[in-house]
Amino acid sequence: TQPHFIDAWANYASALLLKNKMKEAIDIFYRVLESDPEHYEAHYNLGCILLTKHELKPSLEHFLKALYKKPTPEAYY
Repeated sequence: TQPHFIDAWANYASALLLKNKMKEAIDIFYRVLESDPEHYEAHYNLGCILLTKHELKPSLEHFLKALYKKPTPEAYY
């Protein structure tokens, strides 16, 4: 992922989630975080995905990172 397309990649991963392509979305969210470790939307979405998979510890880690990067509730809606 190229740094100036990070948000586009994150949006693409979100669209994959809507099509139930969870593995592909997870892979892309992790690639987004490789390019931008502070990308709160990728952290938030990974937290949601991992929570549905009952992977509680990594889910919580991503939620906390998202919260520290963008602490206002409006950021998540």
